[in-house]
Amino acid sequence: MANNTTVILVLAYFVVILIVGYMAGKKTKSMNEFMIAGQSLGVWVTSFGIMAAVMSGWTWLGNPGASYTVGYSAGVKMVALSPFGLVLSYFILAKPVRIISSKFKCYTLPDILAARWGDNRTIRLLSSLIILVGSLTYLVSQWSSMGTALEAAMGVSYKTGVIIGAIIIIAYVAAGGMLASMWTNFIQMIIMFFVAIVLVIKSINAAGGFVAMNLAAAAINPGYVAPLSENITYGFVSIMTYSLLIVGLSYGGQPSLNTKFMMIRHCDQLRWSPLISIVALVVGTSTYIVGIAGIVLVDQGVILAPARADLILMNVISGVFSPAVNAFVMVAVMAAVMSTAESYLFSSAATIVTDLGKHLFGVNLDEKKTLKLTRLAIVAVSIVTVIMALDPPGMISVIGGQAFGTFCAGFGPVLYLGLRWKRVNTKAAIAGMTAGLVIGGVIPIIDMALLDSTLAPGVTIAGIGMLVATTVIIIVSLATKPEHSAVFD
Repeated sequence: MANNTTVILVLAYFVVILIVGYMAGKKTKSMNEFMIAGQSLGVWVTSFGIMAAVMSGWTWLGNPGASYTVGYSAGVKMVALSPFGLVLSYFILAKPVRIISSKFKCYTLPDILAARWGDNRTIRLLSSLIILVGSLTYLVSQWSSMGTALEAAMGVSYKTGVIIGAIIIIAYVAAGGMLASMWTNFIQMIIMFFVAIVLVIKSINAAGGFVAMNLAAAAINPGYVAPLSENITYGFVSIMTYSLLIVGLSYGGQPSLNTKFMMIRHCDQLRWSPLISIVALVVGTSTYIVGIAGIVLVDQGVILAPARADLILMNVISGVFSPAVNAFVMVAVMAAVMSTAESYLFSSAATIVTDLGKHLFGVNLDEKKTLKLTRLAIVAVSIVTVIMALDPPGMISVIGGQAFGTFCAGFGPVLYLGLRWKRVNTKAAIAGMTAGLVIGGVIPIIDMALLDSTLAPGVTIAGIGMLVATTVIIIVSLATKPEHSAVFD
């Protein structure tokens, strides 16, 4: 049963977020402001906003659940190379994305790719499909995280928690667009940053200190403290095909990351933004250590074993923290879920209206109609994905990893190569994106939904998709004639 302090603080947090959304809505008058916050954001809001979109329910619930299941190998797979991947995306993509966005009036990632390859319809279609496949899956994992968090925080049922969380997010995203998203992201990341530090330190101390915690975990099962797990999902091949190929070498494929690159006020801000984001990333993703502490605390009888692995963070919070601190941690979990859900909710809605409706199918929409339809699409996408999330899916980390892989395989190679190498032509871009979408997005969903993940045990299929897409782009580029692109002018 939730305590009154937690309920009051969670409700207060929701009120603040809704007020911020309302204020942003009052300032949002044009598509430029709704879609990319008027390209007016400073270094701190941009840097924290980028990381808030990554600090998802997957990070706060899924990763601790994974490390509780297999130990440190989960952290090695999920977060070890994320700082490198973030740095690479900043230095390769941030400046060209910002410049192209301003020069060609781009609002979405498909806009950027269309500008690069002469507004090619096939490229815009493939871009939209990648966003929809990845975003819809990602949203299911976030609604599931929200239901799990509110169930523990407020004592409501899982389904009620999903619906409450969705309604609140829809309200402020539809009202204020990306301006509301970035303002709330900034607030959410500040909460997550400081709560993550307290959470990790307190959990480790509750387990006897860092050394004692690891010795105790090793005594239970030596595999818990090994960098590679006997579980093939977290073994060497799986880690290499996910941590290296996806997180390390194609991190910048995330639409939420590139959309936020468009919002910075000046390219000069990129001098400090990577450092700020990396510090926030390292602190925020350290939550997987709570799963290790959970192994020891359950074994010692300090806390009860969770009904499912994704609930271990909630059990540790309830068993280790005082009611007041417990409430703040619960709010941080809400912040993590909401900051990511809003980004992908917005991306998918904007893609449906702007990229598919307006640009691809030629629907005649003025700015006022586009704004209205985008808000309606936000509601429609939410309803579809909430229905999918009402029956709790599998482990949140697995679902989130699949969505992440879709973006990285579908967009990573074509962005990294295409925005820096003039030789990449339209045929190469189409071939690479098709390979990334099919191998990195469609096949993993079929494998997970219909084949019970038996198609390629121990292999992150999206990583293979990224590798194939990169190879295809290079081969086709060299085998076909070069093209002129206005973005390099």
